[in-house]
Amino acid sequence: MCAVKANAYGMGEKECTETLYKAGCRHFAVANLYEAIKIKDYAKDSEVLVLGYTSPENIGVLIESGFCQTVYSYDYAELIYPHIPENKKLKCHIKIDTGMNRLGFKYYESENESFKQLVDIYKRNKLDIRGTFTHFYNSELSKEDTEEQYKRFVDTVEK
Repeated sequence: MCAVKANAYGMGEKECTETLYKAGCRHFAVANLYEAIKIKDYAKDSEVLVLGYTSPENIGVLIESGFCQTVYSYDYAELIYPHIPENKKLKCHIKIDTGMNRLGFKYYESENESFKQLVDIYKRNKLDIRGTFTHFYNSELSKEDTEEQYKRFVDTVEK
């Protein structure tokens, strides 16, 4: 999945998305719904993941546009879930916090409360969970930290 958020990190979302699409990429990540709408024309048959917050009032726009939403906390899931129509599903990806300590369900650690909430999210029938991911916070500077985060992620997914 190619991240083209923040104007493709200043390189131009149109140019980068078109180039990546021509190279075969069919999965893109953006910061918010506004950015998802902006790249829709450049990535027509692609999956676009919104990494950040989308207000509950705009969940219908996500569904109708075919975008995916990151579900990063139980509270956020509870907030948006009532806005998903009964006959629809929200495409989403689940974010696991393995050490970045910004957003995400806390990684599996002796069945903590966050993990129990994560299990509940996977049981929700109006969520079409397309993937699960984490964010390595220091992959270039610390091999040991990255390996630990990777282990936490794998352990959580396996559990």
